[in-house]
Amino acid sequence: MPRKVVVTLCMLPTLFVALALCGLLLADPDRVLLNAVAAAWPMGGDNDARTFQRVQALIARHHVDPVDRERLLSDALKGMARKRDRYSDYLTGREYERLGIDITGHIAGGLGITIARREGSEYVEVVTPIEGAPAHRAGVQSGDLIAEVDGQPAKGLAVEEATFRLRGRTGTPVRLGLLRYTEARDTYEPVSLVVTRGEVKLPSVRAAMLDDPPGVAWARVSDFQEATAGDLAERVRDLQHRGLRGLVIDLRGNPGGLLATAVRVVNLFIGDEGAVVLTTRGRDPGATEIHRTRAADAVAPDLPLVVLVDGASASASEVVAGALQDHRRALIVGSPTFGKGSVQSFWELQPDPPAGRPAALRLTTARYVTPSGRRIHHDPGAGSAGRIEPDLVVELSPQARRARDLRWERREIIPSDATRRRERTSRGADEALLARHPDLQLEAALRLLTGRRAFEHLGHPSASAHAEGDAGEAGADPEEDGER
Repeated sequence: MPRKVVVTLCMLPTLFVALALCGLLLADPDRVLLNAVAAAWPMGGDNDARTFQRVQALIARHHVDPVDRERLLSDALKGMARKRDRYSDYLTGREYERLGIDITGHIAGGLGITIARREGSEYVEVVTPIEGAPAHRAGVQSGDLIAEVDGQPAKGLAVEEATFRLRGRTGTPVRLGLLRYTEARDTYEPVSLVVTRGEVKLPSVRAAMLDDPPGVAWARVSDFQEATAGDLAERVRDLQHRGLRGLVIDLRGNPGGLLATAVRVVNLFIGDEGAVVLTTRGRDPGATEIHRTRAADAVAPDLPLVVLVDGASASASEVVAGALQDHRRALIVGSPTFGKGSVQSFWELQPDPPAGRPAALRLTTARYVTPSGRRIHHDPGAGSAGRIEPDLVVELSPQARRARDLRWERREIIPSDATRRRERTSRGADEALLARHPDLQLEAALRLLTGRRAFEHLGHPSASAHAEGDAGEAGADPEEDGER
């Protein structure tokens, strides 16, 4: 009997932090599919299997181009899995091996980018470059579309295939042909960059006490690794000793990570015993599970919180934002999140002939919902809204996001007066970008933390506001601030 272990992959499919392996060993490669068909439809299994073999033989014998037998089988398996949803797939041995990532936060021979393929898009998109990683240093930006890899077209590639092409030996170069959106021309323009692959270390938490307003701190969580909750708890305790009175948790560009870590992060700020963080729901009885808090693990249960999110905040980020929003522990500021709220299970299959390594089936087996029952997963084809909607919507233009990333790189979260003057007077391109595009989302979060009135909403059924229009002054009401 094959063994199945359900794995909660609470992130975009390019950063796998846990792989549960099950045995499904079959002698003949074709029987991988044929046995699956017979098991799923026992009454008509033999007919289905014969139909598949007949089609395979006709293609192999009569197609105008020579057909590789193993590739034909692989394509059939991929098609069967991918037609279910965009996160299900059949992984060849080579793809499966290359998708492994150490959950301690270390990748060898990587670029340091999170990628995804959005519904309806023909290109894999850079969701976020990891700060300080090779791609970030080379100039890759959030929102870039990957059109070529080493001169080979990347249009139509699945995320796994793109990941396989991008990774390689540490120290080797890869040439990326990108399409980058230009707001001034309202079009995508080609950009060519060479990135040298390297070891990518993923520190997941950065925190700093801000000079203005006093007593308010900013904590950026870049992804959810094993140590993330402990690191964040340690930083919050340190900030409390320094007079912490309010905290901005920045989840923008965070693609997700370990579900258990996301639950522990929520627990830091909720003091109730047994409060629901999220529920996973699937067809199989074993796929339904409720995750709850433990009162003893709370570090700052009464601390005023604002959580920043954007369209690149996915999966575990959405779990944290949704739970804190539902329990009225935080106001959410930014733009609607990515909408990835599903659980993938893995079955390890026999080695496929070209690679000689175990292949695998990744299948979506459950979806998760917030404590109030909201579905996070966004599926346009099914008419489901999904995603986490901010309490205060503040949009950033592509240029503003680039300016924000530059501030993160320079460790200048809130520019000083001297920095602002330098930005206004300098003729450098970066300084001009920073001067024109303040971080309106962070500024809105700070205004909320310094105004008691905003947190009175947390006791009422609705804590909703919408920011539109041009950038306001630093002291303007949040409703008048925003950027498109």
